[in-house]
Formats: sequence, C-alpha cells, structure tokens
Amino acid sequence: MPDERRMRSYWLLALLGTALFFLLVVRKLLMLKCIFLEDAWDALWPWFAYLADSLGAGRFPLWDPHSSCGFPFYANPQAGTFYPVYVAAGWLFGGSFRVFQYLWLGHWLFGILGMFFLGKRLGLSPLGTFIGAITFGFSGFFIGNAQHTAFLNTACYIPWVLLVVDIAQEGGLRHAMLGGVLFGMAGLAGYPGMAVYLSIMLVVWCLLKYGTGRRSLATLALALVVGCIVVAPAYLSFFVEAASITNRTGPLDVEVACRSERFPLSAMVSLIAPQFPLNFRELIDCDRSMADGYLGVFGLMSVLAVIFSPRLRKSWSWLLVWMLVAWLFSLGSEGGLRIIGYYLFPPLRYVRHSALFRVFWILGASVLAGVLIDRLQSRNAGEQATLTSRCLVILAVLLGMCGCVFLWVLLVPKANGPFLVSWIVSTQAAIILAYLTVFGLYKAGHLRPLLFLAAVCMLAGGDLAAHFYGNRTLVCAEVEEAPPVLQVADMAQAQAGVPFTGREKRLDAPQYHPNQGLFDRKFYIRSYNSAISPDYDFLVGGSVGGAASHPVLTEFLGVLEQSPRFWLTPRAAFADEQDKNALTLLRNTGPAAGVPVFIHARVPYVSERLEQPVVPGSFGKVEVLEYRPEEIVLRADAPEDAWLFCLERYSPSWRASVDGSPEPIRRADFCFRAVRVPQGSHRVEMTFAPWIYRPLWFASWSLSLLVVVACLVRRRHRQ
Repeated sequence: MPDERRMRSYWLLALLGTALFFLLVVRKLLMLKCIFLEDAWDALWPWFAYLADSLGAGRFPLWDPHSSCGFPFYANPQAGTFYPVYVAAGWLFGGSFRVFQYLWLGHWLFGILGMFFLGKRLGLSPLGTFIGAITFGFSGFFIGNAQHTAFLNTACYIPWVLLVVDIAQEGGLRHAMLGGVLFGMAGLAGYPGMAVYLSIMLVVWCLLKYGTGRRSLATLALALVVGCIVVAPAYLSFFVEAASITNRTGPLDVEVACRSERFPLSAMVSLIAPQFPLNFRELIDCDRSMADGYLGVFGLMSVLAVIFSPRLRKSWSWLLVWMLVAWLFSLGSEGGLRIIGYYLFPPLRYVRHSALFRVFWILGASVLAGVLIDRLQSRNAGEQATLTSRCLVILAVLLGMCGCVFLWVLLVPKANGPFLVSWIVSTQAAIILAYLTVFGLYKAGHLRPLLFLAAVCMLAGGDLAAHFYGNRTLVCAEVEEAPPVLQVADMAQAQAGVPFTGREKRLDAPQYHPNQGLFDRKFYIRSYNSAISPDYDFLVGGSVGGAASHPVLTEFLGVLEQSPRFWLTPRAAFADEQDKNALTLLRNTGPAAGVPVFIHARVPYVSERLEQPVVPGSFGKVEVLEYRPEEIVLRADAPEDAWLFCLERYSPSWRASVDGSPEPIRRADFCFRAVRVPQGSHRVEMTFAPWIYRPLWFASWSLSLLVVVACLVRRRHRQ
C-alpha cells in the first residue's frame, strides 16, 4: 500500500509538472500580452466569432452574407459549426479574441495531457511520460502550425484516440465507440485532411500493435464507423452544399495532392537546427510552417538510440515501423507512399498538406524519448553503461551534423549570411555540448543518477522552451500590433442587435482584416475564404489574401459595389456554366452599362442569345421589406414578366416563393441567383433552408452523448 501511494504521488507530480511547464512557457499568451496570428487571425477566429455572435442572437449560423457576397457558413468544415466545444464556448462566453485564444491554448494543453496518458498506457514511468508529453507539445508540429488552429485542434485528439483504442482491446466495445467519438471530434474540431490522415495511421497502428485478430479488427472497424457518423454533419454538408460555390469539393490533381506543402528532405535539417527553415526559406521547398520537424535534441537522440540498441529496437519495432510509414507519407511525392495512397485510398485525393503527417512520427519519437529516459534509470548497470556510451556517440554525430549544416549554407550564395547561420548553428551546438557534458560526467561517475536525470530533464525542457521562443514568430505576435481589428470587434458586439435593411453598401475589401465583415457587420465583395471559387475570383479580380485590397480591379467589381442588391430585368439568356466567353463578357461589364443576365438552365423565358441588357435598377422597382442572413422578403413591382436578379451568391438550399407559391431559384451569372416573377406587384420570399445537416447533426451529437454516458456509467459501476 505505501508503494502504491508513493507511485500515485509520483504520477500526480508528473502530471502537475507537465501542465505547469506548458503554462510557464506560454504565460504571455495566457496573460493576453501576445495573440495568435496568420490563419488563426485571418479566418479561424472570425469564423468562431460569427458562430458565437449568431448563437448569442438566437440563430444557428447557416449563411454568412458578409463575406464575398455570401457563403453557406455551416458547410465550412473548418469553422467548427458542429463542434460541441465551440458551440458551447461561443454560446456561453461570446466570440472575442480572448475566448478564442483560451480555446486554442486549452486544446494545446489537452493534446499534451493526452500524450501524457498515452505514455502511461504504453508503460512509461512518471518521468518518462513527462518527457514524452513536453516533447510532443513543443515539437516542430505544434510550434510550426500553432497559427493553424484547425490543424492543432485535430492533432490534440490524436493521442487520446490511440489511448482509448488501446484500452478498447481489453475494455470492450464501449471504449471502441468512445475512440470513434474522439476520432469524430478530431474531425469536427479542425482540418478534414488531418482526420483522413488519422484514419490511415490508426489502421496502421492497430495492425502493427495488435495484429489482425478478430477483436483488433472489430475494435478498429467500430471506431471508424462511429467516427464517420460523428463527422458526417460537417463533411457531408460541405460536399452537398459547397459543391455549388467552390471547386474544393472535387478531387485534386495527383501533383497538387502529393507535392503541395509536403515535408521535403531538405526540411530534415530542422531536426538539427529548428530556426533554419524560418530564416533560410529559399533553401526549403515548402511553407515555413510545414518545415519544422524538431523533436528536441533528446527526442532525436532517443530515436537513434532505440534504433541502434538491439533490445530496444526489438521491443519497439512496431512503433518504429509506424513512424517510418508516417515519415514516408509526410515526404509527399518524394516518399512514394503518398502517391500510392492517392490511387488506393480515394479520400487522399481530396486533401493536400502531406507535411501534416509529421505529427505522427513526432508522436512516436515522443514515446521513445520517454523510453530512453526510463532505460537510463535501469538497475542493470551493464545496460545503463552501454546505453550511455551509445548516447555519447550519437551526440558527437549530431554535433558534427551541425558543422555540416554550417558548411552547406556557406556554400549557397543566396543564403542570408554567415553571421545568422553561425548564430543558429552555434545555439544548437551549445545545447548538444551541454548534453555531451552531462552524459560524459555521468559516464565517468562524477554525477549521481538522480542529479543526472534532473540535469537531463532541465536540458530537455530548456531546449524545447528555447524552440518555442526562437520560433515565436510562427506562434504569436504582440497584441499591440492589432488594435484596429480588436476595436472593430468590440464595436461589433455593441451593434449585434441592429437589424439589416438589405440596402447596405457593398464594399470592395476590408480595411483592417480580410474577414472584417464578420466583425463590423458590413458587406464585402472580397474576403478571405479557403473555399475559393474560380468563377467568382475571375469576376471580381481575385479573393483577398491579406488586409489590403487586391490589386486587380475588374469592371464587374463596380457592378457589385454600385448596383442595388436586388433588381429586375425583362430578359435573360442561356449560358453554359463552362462558357468562358459569357464569363469574360460579365467581367468586362461596368455598372453604367446594361448588365447581362445569364441563366444556366434551359427553362422557359430564357432566350438562346443575349438581347439588350438593362441597367440595374432602371426597370421596375424592388423594395426590401425584411433582410436577415437566412431570410429575405421583397416586394417586386414588375412592368411585365421579369427575372428578379439577386447579387448574392447562389446555393442549392435557397428556396423562393412568389405570393406564397414556390418558385425555383436559378443560378444566374455563374455565381448569383435569380427568380422568375410575373407582371405586377408581388411579395417574394427567399429562404436558406438546407435539410441535410439536421438529421446528421442529431445523429452525431446523440451518438456522442450516449457513448460518453455509457462509458461513465460503466466506470462508476466498476468502481
């Protein structure tokens, strides 16, 4: 009993130490002195803010009328619309940057704690789990992709999924279903591509660790089926709804899918010098956020030590193979497996960013870091001495590799200069020399085991903290750099109850922020959205990728800025959706001239050739009676039978009625919508009423709740 109590206290200390280490490293983020940046700033926070503001106003955000002339918001799988954590946090606390930042940090800590408990499940000691958890949480994946909170949200669930599926091998079907729920939450919380990658690596994990027994395969199949049900509302809504508004619902070309944003072999230098990709981008053939694979010196040494130690290699061969598979996938086209997977596993045709696979081999390396620290505590003096000697050799090799990196950069004329590379390499060399000193003193008998372990832990923690601060420009920025948007966001909270009139002026591009419309409630023609539409981009001159207006201006951009949002035209012509001539004609049409209306279906009252178009607003009259994001009520006074043209984006879930009678909404001018109205004065209602998400949402959340309750009841019954 005393031994059991002592071990519990050790585990508690290790858990508290892990959490405390995280809180100390990110303390400026916790104190809101620094703020997230890039993708989190440009898109992910505004989407969360819109979700929260909509829930606070008593509506579920199905449609976003503020960005790029409208978008089916609920069908954006990265917005977290169906993610229970985002829904609850947004409803309870609002969508301020503070709430989003704490959600971001909470997920980050959640992933680190998941790694802690996974290490415990795999047989690591309290010290081993501590080292493994901080290695995972401050690795190149979390630092490099901290700005991509959608990536990080999914990654934080990975160790939990592996943990629960491992327990399911002994604990029964409830845990297999719980693993599926966690897998589904990983998909709802973040980037769909990572959920696809997780499904592949989960299969490989189970086959390597548990074999092909009936129980193993049943557990795996049940987890995947439950996971697919949980993610269904977000993913199926995207494929059904967004197919009409973006080309991202189709398969990618093999070159784009396998080569785009991979982890190239040149990025392997980040294992030695993590600041190298940040400062020498011209030498690394990928985005700087995808080029960081740092494990810490101790993490890299652990992988090599296990590989070159026969006993450890045999015990952990399944994990080494798993890491190798993930590494080959992360290389994209260079590794070969990504191309094979493209043809054998259809979901891989729809996603890119192969570099995200590195989170899996980093996770494996984090486990091995815990294994090494445990073996260095071995009571077998011979094994301990052999392992220490092997670590000294590995450290000497790593030191030599630092010199190779220095020479490589000096021989490249495009490099930023010898001083910068000298600083980067010397910093890493100093860390390796510190490890060499500690291991050398321990080998010579000048350090006691307890002092040796303490020194190694301090070096490992300091190395990982230095990695965070050295690459901090990938993680956050000083909050003083963004006061205009924060002020706009605060003002938006005060204006949340102000109704729209439907006559608000359209603006070209936001002044401060690419998704400013989600804060200031104005309507922008060009806003940042990952689900781009080539036709819309061609008409308006391109999407906004930054806070400033896009440099390309088109004539049609003036139509969207100056014309009324709803207007009548007596004539419309047929044009195929692939008709580039008609698209070019529209692009070159300005607001002062007649604007042609093309209907992309052969229906009555649509001519085969273009007749004289009318200037928007010059024919008949349209009055906006009510305007809400998902419901529009108009009064149309048509001198003759006409088309009511709407300069808002088309989506198949928009429904229309004229004087209470259903009337189909047609896609018009490639991206917009039109309704046929007869002569006279009529009440026209347009309602955005998608149906597919409702049963899927109910099934997803109901199944998740039932599984969690069943597991809690089972646990209480056992206790």
